Parts: sequence; structure tokens; C-alpha cells
Amino acid sequence: MNAALDDFRSRRLGTEVPEFDLREVIADLRKANEQFKHDMNQRLDFAAEVSAQLRQSGVKVADLPALNVDDMIDEVTDVLRTVDEARNLGEEELTGTGEAPRGSVRAVCVPGNRLKSLVLDARAMRGTVELERDVVTAVNAALDDLATKTRDRQAESGIDPEAIRKQLGQLRERNMARLESYFRSLSDVVNGIEPER
Repeated sequence: MNAALDDFRSRRLGTEVPEFDLREVIADLRKANEQFKHDMNQRLDFAAEVSAQLRQSGVKVADLPALNVDDMIDEVTDVLRTVDEARNLGEEELTGTGEAPRGSVRAVCVPGNRLKSLVLDARAMRGTVELERDVVTAVNAALDDLATKTRDRQAESGIDPEAIRKQLGQLRERNMARLESYFRSLSDVVNGIEPER
């Protein structure tokens, strides 16, 4: 069954957004943020060193513009932390369960639409047609139960995925504008370098 679910997911990727593990996305974004912060701080330190050396050599250099990289990183990290806390809401593992009407088949599904367990009662073994129907019924009921619990957990967390997307978009725009402004100011400093008279 898991192979069939995997096959279905792989075939629909051309038309739908692929599924992803939120933990991996958060970890990747954190690493990218840390790398960005490290790289920017190195560049800022290098620019300050060059500026100081130029001044010592008698070159007139305006003060370098300030850029607080920590603020930019912290804003994104706050959003990630909120999403991560919502993801971890509740102590128990999120599962969906379903049963066939006669209780002869019981299925448990976990996030990622994976079948975790399938229990067949002795009564289920009496007829092939009934067994097939009961398995399908139990698995579908477990997947539906999992989807309902996932929506409920998201609602409990108070996290609105669309609001998070919008917030991240606004942060991106604001931070890009801050970087563009910084580099314009830096360009002005470079263009204004001249020997002292």
C-alpha cells in the first residue's frame, strides 16, 4: 500500500505542489540564514578594514553605512520558530486510525500519508472480496482521520499558512529593500573616495 501511495504521489508531482518535510525546510532555512549572516559580517569587517587602511594612507573616505544583519536574520528566525512550535504542538505522534464496518480490519496512518500498521482480524480472512473491501475502507478511513487531526492541530496552533506565506513575502521584500539601500549607500561611499588635499 505504501508503494502504491508513493507511486500516486510521484505521478501527481507534475500538477501539484510536492510534499515536503517541514523540519527539513526549517533546518535548511536556519543554515542558510546563518551562512548569510556569517558571509555578510565578513564582508562588512573587510570593508571596514579597507576603509581604515585608506584613511591611514591619506585617502578621504566617508563613513560606511550601517547594516544590522542580525535584525534581518532574527525576523525570519522568529517566523520559523513560530511555525516550528506549532508543528510540535501536542506530545503524541499524529496518527489517523480507521476500521472496516465489522471491525475486522484496522489501519493506522502517519503524516506523509503512510500506512503504519494494518491489523487483520480472523473474521477478515473468510472471504477475499470482503477482505479487499475492508482493507480499502479501513485505510481510507485512517487517511481521512489523519487529515482531520492535522487540520485540527493546525487550527489549535493558531497558525494560518497563508498568513505565514504573506509574512515571509513581506520580510523578503523589506530585507531586499534594505540590502539595495545599503549597497546604494556603499556605492556612494566608493564613488566619493578621493585623495585628501
